[in-house]
Amino acid sequence: MADIINFSDYHVCKEFDFTPFLKHTRPQKIKDAGSKPERQGSLDGLCGVYCIINAINYAANLSQKQRSGLFKQLINVVKKSYGVDKCILHGTNKKLLLAMFQTAQDYLLRKHGMNIEFTPLFKPKSQLSKKYYLASLANLLNSKKRILIVELSGIHEHWTCVTSVTSKTIKLLDSDGLTSLKTAHCRVSTKANNKHHFLNPNRTWCVWLNEQEQL
Repeated sequence: MADIINFSDYHVCKEFDFTPFLKHTRPQKIKDAGSKPERQGSLDGLCGVYCIINAINYAANLSQKQRSGLFKQLINVVKKSYGVDKCILHGTNKKLLLAMFQTAQDYLLRKHGMNIEFTPLFKPKSQLSKKYYLASLANLLNSKKRILIVELSGIHEHWTCVTSVTSKTIKLLDSDGLTSLKTAHCRVSTKANNKHHFLNPNRTWCVWLNEQEQL
C-alpha cells in the first residue's frame, strides 16, 4: 500500500479494503450522485474548467449561481496565466489545472464557507498495476461522497471525473458526454496510444467537501 497517499489528515480511511472490488459488488448509491454534468462545446479544450466545476458540484451540490460564479473565477485564472484562446485550442495542462483548483478552493471558502479538499490519490511517479489502481479507486469511492479528477488519454485526450468503479465499468461525470468506460478497454500508464483508454495514476486527484471544517 506504499503508493497511496495517507488520507488520515482529511478524515478519509487510511487503508483500502479490496474485497468489494474483488467480489464485484456495486458501489453504495449516494443521494444526488446522478446529477447531470455541465457540458462544454464540442470543439473547445475547456474540459479542465468543466471538470473542476463538475467535481466540486458533485461533492458540494452547488447552486446554479454558485457554479456560474466559480466559472468566472476559473476563466480569470486561465486568462491571466495561460490565455483563454490557447486553452480553448490546446486544452489544460497539469499546472493550469492545479492553479484553477487552488483558486476554486480559496473562492468557495471565502465566498460561501465551503472547505473543498483536493489531494493526489497516489504518491508522485507511482507505477501501479491496473488491478491495484482500479481497486484503490473503487474502495475510495465506495461509501462517501468523493469524486476523482483523472487525466484520460489514448482514444480521448481529456480531463474527466470518476464517480464509481466496479470490476467491469468506470462511471464518469463528464463534460464531453462520456458516461462510462469498460475496464477491459482501459490501461493504467503515463504513456498512451490511440487504441485504448489510458488513466494516469500520477494525475489522479480526490475531491470532497470537508464538512467538519466549514466556516
